[in-house]
Amino acid sequence: MVNTIEEQAKAFLKKRNHQRGSMLITINEALNGLIDFAKSTQEWISVETEYPLTFESSPDWDGLRSEEIAFKDCDGKKYFGNFYSGTIDGFEFNDFTDSNFIVQDVTHWRYF
Repeated sequence: MVNTIEEQAKAFLKKRNHQRGSMLITINEALNGLIDFAKSTQEWISVETEYPLTFESSPDWDGLRSEEIAFKDCDGKKYFGNFYSGTIDGFEFNDFTDSNFIVQDVTHWRYF
């Protein structure tokens, strides 16, 4: 069964108010928060404005890795992969990868 945004907001509101006691929020605040989140995950973000958040580390790669994201290059070709950032031998790197290959000329990205 698919819930409407309003039903999801009401469930969120009930759960949050139960967990936080006196810190109540209104249904409109919950709806606006859900709508803002949904919009932000659907918009393409320019790499000139912001890079994806990197937080995951492993001995299998250098630097930090983002969660899986969508991104596109200057020709509009779309990819799914990760963003890696860090420093190697004093040089900073910020790489978008698709199946372990670095994709050049990435212009925009977004979470999904």
